[in-house]
Amino acid sequence: MDPVISATIEFTLEKLLAITTEEFNLVRGFKQDLANLTDSLLSIKAVLKDADRRQVNDEAVKLWLKKLEDVAYDADYVLDKIKYENLRRTVQIQNQMKPKVCLLKN
Repeated sequence: MDPVISATIEFTLEKLLAITTEEFNLVRGFKQDLANLTDSLLSIKAVLKDADRRQVNDEAVKLWLKKLEDVAYDADYVLDKIKYENLRRTVQIQNQMKPKVCLLKN
């Protein structure tokens, strides 16, 4: 079992758990998807730890684990897109507020 796969899952899971409830609210409609993704990543992490512990040598299992790694990368990509969208919306809101604040100062 390649430790890179476990590290990838661990990193992705940490990124997912770092997204705050406030960020969830900014991206409406993604709450359930993010919850499902979290559950899936936790399951993948458990499977990879078990495979690592068993020192899997079966080629079919190795192929399946490689597919799991690909899924983890896909999940990581989705999380990056969500974080980008949250940041974009935050900046957009701040930019919309600036003219109003300037008008209030005058």
